[in-house]
Amino acid sequence: MSLQRYAGTHILRRIIGMLVSVFFMGATLSMLIRVQQGTDPCACMNLGFSKVTGISFGTCQLSMNLLLAVVVLLVNRRMIGLGTLGNMVLVGYVSDFFT
Repeated sequence: MSLQRYAGTHILRRIIGMLVSVFFMGATLSMLIRVQQGTDPCACMNLGFSKVTGISFGTCQLSMNLLLAVVVLLVNRRMIGLGTLGNMVLVGYVSDFFT
């Protein structure tokens, strides 16, 4: 991934916005898991894998997202951006932190 496509934009503002968004997504996901209201299909699958394997939810989410990222890299590399990487790496671990 090249930061050249962010040249001329306010990259610091974009990074802060991405981190705040990821923080709220992880906190909300943690609340949904905690109150057993249900989650999105991908998080539900990762939660099931994490319970079966004993791996933490964040690590399971990261590993599944890495597999999906490989497919996206093969199909269209330009679809992977800064927000994609932040979401892929941080949401599961933020959810683990709040849970």
